[in-house]
Amino acid sequence: MKKTFIGYLLVLIPLSSYSCLQAEIGDNVLEKEYQTIRMENDSLRPTRKWTFRYDDEKFPCDHGAYDGTIKGFDTDGKGRFYILGGEPVRLACFIGENMEWSRGLGLSMRHCQNALFKMVNDSIYFINEVKYIYSFNEANSMYFKDEAKSNLYMDEANSIFRIHKSGKGDVERFPLYIDGEYLEGNLRNNGFYVVARPKNVPDSVPGYDRSHDVAYLFTYPNKLQNKISGENDIAKLHLNGTPVFIDLENNPPYMVFYGKIDTFLIYGSIDYDIGSIAIIDTIHHTITKYPISGLPRLDATTGWFPGGALSSDNTTVIVNKHLYTIGYDNIKMTYTIVEYDLSPILLMTKAIDS
Repeated sequence: MKKTFIGYLLVLIPLSSYSCLQAEIGDNVLEKEYQTIRMENDSLRPTRKWTFRYDDEKFPCDHGAYDGTIKGFDTDGKGRFYILGGEPVRLACFIGENMEWSRGLGLSMRHCQNALFKMVNDSIYFINEVKYIYSFNEANSMYFKDEAKSNLYMDEANSIFRIHKSGKGDVERFPLYIDGEYLEGNLRNNGFYVVARPKNVPDSVPGYDRSHDVAYLFTYPNKLQNKISGENDIAKLHLNGTPVFIDLENNPPYMVFYGKIDTFLIYGSIDYDIGSIAIIDTIHHTITKYPISGLPRLDATTGWFPGGALSSDNTTVIVNKHLYTIGYDNIKMTYTIVEYDLSPILLMTKAIDS
């Protein structure tokens, strides 16, 4: 498996309701300067670890050509973990390292690149995120984007699925009425969004040009609340609508929102066994960075792509002031979940800011 990049954590302002996702979007906000405080001697260390052998056929991962990849991960913060994976896909619940239950969902996620997966109240939601499908051209020994196969999966990709967290009952499918090609999305506690490129956008428009894309904001399971468009407004949506501006020259380019604790926004970076937590205080304009030690190997994570696995937001979650990240070791053939208690560094950050 090739080296993966999990992404960046940030600590963002709390949102009291899903409507806050669109707060600040479109507003003209002056750029703010933030002071970076580096706590090099206060490394964050694991409080607990759980390890699972993925060569066990019962473990919900791909046991075929893309050995070990999973599609989703979440936890209730009380020692219970949910993992989605396999082909056809299975959902399993673990209490610690012991499997409590596992069931097939009757779905193929073979072409899912970066599954969206989250437990919300008593339900588990996921989106079979099929952006595009590659096929192999034997004549020139190259992969190509297979439009015909992509169209076959379009209805399933433009849907959100729900199952009870007990694993019992039916798997429910809710259509997402979006126009065009699905590009990305994010599931949050109070709602979710997906971004699509409308069908009328010419093929000549490059992928990096986001000016034509449209973001659809939903509450669970699939009630449309709003639509926004434009590259800048969609970029703000990635930050939960919070106008936080960071000097990217002196800090990692934080791009993924994982959660908030109290009045802090939590971002960070994890790459292989090296990482740091960035606690952003938008009141005092400080970014307090703490190194992380004891991370599991991160050789592969959720998603599928020709030649290796892609990273996913699903590999790191924050629950009850604890951070959980899952890593993959293709030598030992194990997955390891590591827990970090963020309370001590939050107290130190408050002391610094006071």
